[in-house]
Amino acid sequence: MNDMRGITSSLLWGLLCLVGCTTSTRPSRSVEVPIEGADFRAPTVVRFSVRNETENVVFVSRCGDHVLPSIERLHAGTWENAAAAICPANLLTVAAELRPGDALSDSVGISEPGEYRLVVSYGAGVLRILYSAPSAPFVVH
Repeated sequence: MNDMRGITSSLLWGLLCLVGCTTSTRPSRSVEVPIEGADFRAPTVVRFSVRNETENVVFVSRCGDHVLPSIERLHAGTWENAAAAICPANLLTVAAELRPGDALSDSVGISEPGEYRLVVSYGAGVLRILYSAPSAPFVVH
């Protein structure tokens, strides 16, 4: 009986430590994706930035020399993928290092009317893209 209590106590302690002792790598502040404008005419080019407002270095998804956002479109109250973040095989997809306070600027083309947002993936390590930073919604007429 004492062996069972010891095993149960060890399992409970291990579970509590697993839940309570792990720390999240999610930065305390966020990565921001500001858009230059909120109202556009199709076809259009939407300029955006990715700003690291955290206290840590983060790594942002990239394709060659460009930031690689997903483009989402609002459909029936739900954000749906309108253009996947796909990178041609001949370009490097190594994440870009973004130090605290730094920003990257880029643009995307959108040809159809709708309500959109850009979503940039980022993480705490080059191979660990863990989080998503959405822009504010914008409209293309």
